Amino acid sequence: MVALPVGRNGVDALSVEKVRPAEFKLAGELDLAKATDLDTILQRELPDRGDMILDLTEVEFLDSAAIGVFARAARSLEGRGRLVLVSPTKAVRLALEIVRLDTRDNIEIRPEAE
Repeated sequence: MVALPVGRNGVDALSVEKVRPAEFKLAGELDLAKATDLDTILQRELPDRGDMILDLTEVEFLDSAAIGVFARAARSLEGRGRLVLVSPTKAVRLALEIVRLDTRDNIEIRPEAE
């Protein structure tokens, strides 16, 4: 596992841990302050083929900027893979459902890790 630094000076830092190729465990708060850094990491790590998996078990909060990062990653994966969001908390799942992110063809929201 590799921890990728996100956020400024460790304040309210978001943790992005690379579990294996194209699979990451995120922890903390996903907000506007961290969206650009997260977007940079995800775009750099997108697989040529196959799914990108993000474990959201420890994500406490996300805002529209983070949802935009997820949408951009899914758009980049079109025709070659899906964005799989695993184990979102109730609050995170609600935010994803409100913007209907789960209705996109190449986004899957899984209740638990397999």
